[in-house]
Amino acid sequence: MQRLMLARIFYMNPSMFLLDEPLTGLDNIVAAELLHIIKDHSEKCPTIMVTHNINHVSFADTILTVFLTNNRMSITVESVKNQCCVINQSSEVFS
Repeated sequence: MQRLMLARIFYMNPSMFLLDEPLTGLDNIVAAELLHIIKDHSEKCPTIMVTHNINHVSFADTILTVFLTNNRMSITVESVKNQCCVINQSSEVFS
């Protein structure tokens, strides 16, 4: 079902991809194949992908990491191409 959904999205040729856990629940072989397809499409248009699997960000230009500890949210934005940290911000999220 997920493969069919992704195929439909790619066929529609959108100007931007917003993918929320597109590879969750797939076996490793199918996930790797779809990751290559997503990578190819991301070179043609902006792509934002949410994932909890660090192996799925192998083609990313920028990685946004969000941590929640002790009711505080810490956000780090890392430019993978330049290998440097751009932002490291911490803020209260719960009172």
